[in-house]
Amino acid sequence: MTQPTMEAPLQSGTASLVEQLTNAEVVEKQLLEHWEEYAVLRDKLTDLRASQDSLRFILEGVKAARSTGQGLDATLALLVNGHAGEAETDVWRERVWTMAREAVAEVLINTALHSGATSLNAGLKRHGDWLLISVADNGRGGAAIPPGGGLHLIQERVRLAGGLFSLDSPEGTGTTVTIALPLVEPTAMPAAND
Repeated sequence: MTQPTMEAPLQSGTASLVEQLTNAEVVEKQLLEHWEEYAVLRDKLTDLRASQDSLRFILEGVKAARSTGQGLDATLALLVNGHAGEAETDVWRERVWTMAREAVAEVLINTALHSGATSLNAGLKRHGDWLLISVADNGRGGAAIPPGGGLHLIQERVRLAGGLFSLDSPEGTGTTVTIALPLVEPTAMPAAND
């Protein structure tokens, strides 16, 4: 009769360990392959949460403005037309009113999504035949106007309307967007020597 040896169980155990190690290496490889995707998704989720917080902050400000009875639409209409309500008779002023609304909305969206700001100041003022818009935040600064983006489109529309568009955004000190829109159609403006 042969004596049982330890060789058979050791061989069986070793084979099992090798199989488990091989399986663990496969799982590790799969995890590493998807780790970069996970990291990108995690970063996007973090950005989305920050954007959600920023939008919530801006919406609270908009609600506060509405509670005073003078929301953005009414304020712009008053400044552009000289009375509350949409422009009805002057096509040019209606275009300016619409452009001003879109410009303010685009700047607010950019502030919410990209600036990291904790406060925002917006100013609307009529100065003679001009509507002046200023939006400043205390965000990270360094903003640019990429071709084809929302701010670029607003900048072009303002320029084509004979207006002025300025972006001041030093790195680390916030961003200020200033827009001047003519309330009188540029072809109808008196010449400088008149």
